[in-house]
Amino acid sequence: MTLEELREQLQETNKRILSLLAQRKTLAEKIQIKKEDKGMGRFDPTRELALFSSLEKDLQALSLKELAVFSLMMEAHAGKGYPEWSKGEHLIDYREGELINPLLLLLFHPEKLNVDGLKEEYKFLLKLAEERQ
Repeated sequence: MTLEELREQLQETNKRILSLLAQRKTLAEKIQIKKEDKGMGRFDPTRELALFSSLEKDLQALSLKELAVFSLMMEAHAGKGYPEWSKGEHLIDYREGELINPLLLLLFHPEKLNVDGLKEEYKFLLKLAEERQ
């Protein structure tokens, strides 16, 4: 293949990714509305753990930066009321840890999870993940 053909394929792939992102956002919004109707919160760590486990093979193949993108996408699509991992909401000091969903880190990059840097209210996530394994 020529360079130009490869670039064209990459452009088509980019378009498909952006289309899928828009579709995912719409579905996530509908889910959030259903959850609100049922009086449920936006963050369900048990459900997220099951989701991440079901995607284990695919998530395991991601670099830390790609995992951060996945975490950001989930955060953006869940909306208000979902933990803002990207702002370090889960960390005692936002400069002392990865700004990624700690469940993702625990499962796929445990060496990057600063357990001591987690706020107390998020340490239950560690126990939850341990029970699941």
